[in-house]
Amino acid sequence: MARTPIDVDAAAVLRTVDQADALAARALAGEELAAADLDALYTLYEELTGHLMLLLAGTEDRYRHLPPGTRMRNFVADALRVGGNLVARPLRLGVIDIVVMAPICRLLLVLHQGKDTFARYVGNRPLVWADQDAQDDRVN
Repeated sequence: MARTPIDVDAAAVLRTVDQADALAARALAGEELAAADLDALYTLYEELTGHLMLLLAGTEDRYRHLPPGTRMRNFVADALRVGGNLVARPLRLGVIDIVVMAPICRLLLVLHQGKDTFARYVGNRPLVWADQDAQDDRVN
């Protein structure tokens, strides 16, 4: 029986990532954060963590069929390792938490959505997908 794919709301992920980037940019530019900004920081951290957990599960599930050692599997494994480490570590109560989480959420979202989405960012038929295509042909 086929597994039900893990549903990720791409628009919600991108909205949260954009908000995190905006807040982080202000803080990194030297702007002092007000109490409301600190509340937003904690909220964004929680939202990014939730998105990251779904993206980790969904991306792992999507590429589960790839054998270890292929370029695509290694690429995915590296992204999953970084994302997993971000979820596993405790909150450090700073802007750096959202600075690091936002791009990993973007990367995992693109991987989760698949090669057509990835190709929009890097061009048609990215080489990293060659291994996946070969594996998909064997599975189908």
